Amino acid sequence: METVKLEFSMPYAEILDTGSIGDVVIEQDITGDGTVRNLLIELSERYPRASELIFDKTSQRLLEGVWVFVNKKQLELLGGLDSKLKDGDVLSFVPIVAGG
Repeated sequence: METVKLEFSMPYAEILDTGSIGDVVIEQDITGDGTVRNLLIELSERYPRASELIFDKTSQRLLEGVWVFVNKKQLELLGGLDSKLKDGDVLSFVPIVAGG
């Protein structure tokens, strides 16, 4: 089975409810059509809190305030949610931080 690694920075790590206070990495099988969109839909179904922090399953959009990287490249530069995943890819979910 092909898998990807998902890296969750705080505060996104809390959606996994692991009790960890730091970043969390999990493995996820690539299923369906193998796109980032499909993976996020599955993630939202498995971890309902993901729908509140990362991805709106109804509108199929990333929520404001989150960046997604695939192998350290910004998702939007790779084709967005319809980007195909391959075995060993690493997806990172990082909060957008602004300040002055």
